[in-house]
Amino acid sequence: MPSISTISRPETFIEQVLRDPTAQRFPEFEEFARQVDDLDEQFRRLLTPMPVARGESWWTTHLPLRAGRRFNDEMWTLFDYRAELAEEEGGTRY
Repeated sequence: MPSISTISRPETFIEQVLRDPTAQRFPEFEEFARQVDDLDEQFRRLLTPMPVARGESWWTTHLPLRAGRRFNDEMWTLFDYRAELAEEEGGTRY
């Protein structure tokens, strides 16, 4: 199984655990995999349907459909992409 200290991003670690034959032998694995799939589905609904940014995985290539002004400006600068502007109440949101 991969060592968390050698992986910089949690989603990369989760992907490696899901592919690990040793992890797949645990009785809790099926429930864990199902919950990851459910969360992935919820998260995907918040992102662009097509890739916008470069990357290796869908969670790095698909950007949010809505974002605050600051994050929107950064996505425009980095990826030439603008999301729908989210309402910002009570201060600066990223």
